[in-house]
Amino acid sequence: MKHSLKLSKITKEIGPISHLYLPNGIYKENIVQNLQQILEKLKASNPSLDPTNKKNSEIKPVVFKCDECQDKGWLTYTVPIWHENFGDLIVCPSCKKSAHNPEIIQKRIEYSNLEAMSHLTFENIQSKGNLEGKDNVEKFREALKVSKKYAKNPSGWLTIQGPNGSGKTYLAAAIGNQCIQNGESVLFMFLPDLLDRFRSVFQNPETFLYDDLLDQIRNYPVLILDGISKTSNSTWASEKILQILNHRNIKNLPTVITTSENISNLDPYLQSRLKSNNTNQLINTGNLKNTYFLQNNNFGQIPKSFKNFSFENFKVSGAQGSAAPQSVVSNLTGSLKTAKEFVSEPKDTWLCFWSDNTTGVGKTHLAVAIGNELL
Repeated sequence: MKHSLKLSKITKEIGPISHLYLPNGIYKENIVQNLQQILEKLKASNPSLDPTNKKNSEIKPVVFKCDECQDKGWLTYTVPIWHENFGDLIVCPSCKKSAHNPEIIQKRIEYSNLEAMSHLTFENIQSKGNLEGKDNVEKFREALKVSKKYAKNPSGWLTIQGPNGSGKTYLAAAIGNQCIQNGESVLFMFLPDLLDRFRSVFQNPETFLYDDLLDQIRNYPVLILDGISKTSNSTWASEKILQILNHRNIKNLPTVITTSENISNLDPYLQSRLKSNNTNQLINTGNLKNTYFLQNNNFGQIPKSFKNFSFENFKVSGAQGSAAPQSVVSNLTGSLKTAKEFVSEPKDTWLCFWSDNTTGVGKTHLAVAIGNELL
């Protein structure tokens, strides 16, 4: 009985003791006593755990500009895991009030991945875009107008579609930079970099929890994904992207997407999300077929003398005809197959036809045939 009373007193002082350990109060009392001894040993072996250590008292605490969010710019809901808002991020109200504070803005820029592109703003952009031609200039000006409006009040999705070099990334970065100036928290990710980050974390889980990274990205207040492409992604990568975008679509979180592909070539599920409701906008930055050079100077066009070069009339025997050795026939047959595969599913890679100081073996024929097929 004596031990039971003493155990009760200890329990009140330090909190409940688990009943999973030992069956009677005497041993539980000893467990508490041994715990104190363990803590003393830990302090002796690691002085940093001892608050009375002089060196520890000299360590200066971290001072944040905003105690509410610790300078992150966002907060999370304190709700149970089954709540619909669990894991969602919201803009820190205290930081938003001081949106024009240079130090707060700089913190947001560092978190956003836009530090190297902070000069890409609406003030510096050329309103006519990068592509020549009246149609392209009009398309880019309309895209610029929509982008400026979106940046003032980011809501729903904005998809920026157009050929490489037409200004998609510039518009996306300008939107991100403007949102930061307005007090929003932004994350800008080039898609291949994002997938590399996922792979790195997945392979080295001790550096960062994979699920935590996924939750942060899919719940970020404003997310910008640059360079979405169906053909460059594996099944695994596509699943990760769709997980992020599906979550953001359900929550209707501000999301900006850029792609150089025709929307009809993207994943069918993604297509349906892009066209799902009135909050999702699609803008176009131009078309290479409408450029001034293609219209007026025949720049980049296939010469008329090459128009008949096709896969159908390509000779796998080359210039040697029936006298070609089997090695040549085999090599050219493989080259023809590769060229056809390249056309059926173009990738973000280069295809080079090479021969050792030999002309008339079909390099130009295959290259032009690819061009004829794609045009």
